[in-house]
Amino acid sequence: CFGFEFSHLRSNTRGYKRCQLQMAEVTHPIPAPGSTCMIKISPGTLPSMSMFPGSGSPGQQGTSPLGGPIANPSGIQPTGPAAGTNSLGVPAANPLGMPTGATGGLATAAPPPRKKIAECQGKKLTRNCGCCMFLRPGADLSTAAAGQSACTDLAYADLSGVNIAGATLEDAVLTCSNLDNANVEGVNCINCIGLGSSWRGARAEGLNLQESSMKSVDFTGAHLLNMNAELTEFERSTFTGANLGGSKFVEANLNYVDFTNAKGMHTADFMGATNIQTAKGIGAMSGGIGSAWSNPTMFNMGR
Repeated sequence: CFGFEFSHLRSNTRGYKRCQLQMAEVTHPIPAPGSTCMIKISPGTLPSMSMFPGSGSPGQQGTSPLGGPIANPSGIQPTGPAAGTNSLGVPAANPLGMPTGATGGLATAAPPPRKKIAECQGKKLTRNCGCCMFLRPGADLSTAAAGQSACTDLAYADLSGVNIAGATLEDAVLTCSNLDNANVEGVNCINCIGLGSSWRGARAEGLNLQESSMKSVDFTGAHLLNMNAELTEFERSTFTGANLGGSKFVEANLNYVDFTNAKGMHTADFMGATNIQTAKGIGAMSGGIGSAWSNPTMFNMGR
């Protein structure tokens, strides 16, 4: 363990606290309201721990209208050592500490390259999308806050590797956006539009995608434990090598979805899911098939 991050996400009745161990070398802190980082220091150099509080209050110089620093909003383009290096500028093996394989360790082989759908081809992604400046852990972009209107424009955004754990993004538009290796644990994305977006290797435990349109989305190698995807459209999306343990696909549309080498599907809930007969990779799942799969009366097969 190289350190830990303690966060108190959101201040309303749905808020929660989280303590997360950092199993990869920590290269730099990214200030975020309600978060505190503690890292180990080599014995004989400095005290055993060094503290980096994430703070910021509205009205202070260098802060956004929502109280976070605008010099480095949402963890995009982090300051300090160059990305991919440690505090001494030496390349780090996994500087973000993000899961890159289906089991949470470093991948031994890179997944196949991302395939872009026609709607996304030729589109340039940006770190400065319409609402990117408001993104940070626990941020609520779905309601007015600090005098700001609801902000849902996250289309064509490059959010790869950012930390927005616990954020509320209801009704957000994520068309063609890139969230590869991002930390989206506990993100509320009810009724979102994510056509052609990519979530490869994302840390997405507890992600809520209820009633969303997630067609042609790439979840390759993502950690989607306990994801809620009830009534969600996943047509032609891929979950190759993803961890789906405990996830809910209740009444979801799985038309031509690819589950090749997905993990934990025998513990997922597919009650009432449609078009399962067109999905790929179901017959060769590791760990067996749950009882709900083996009872055809529990499904609407889209006939």
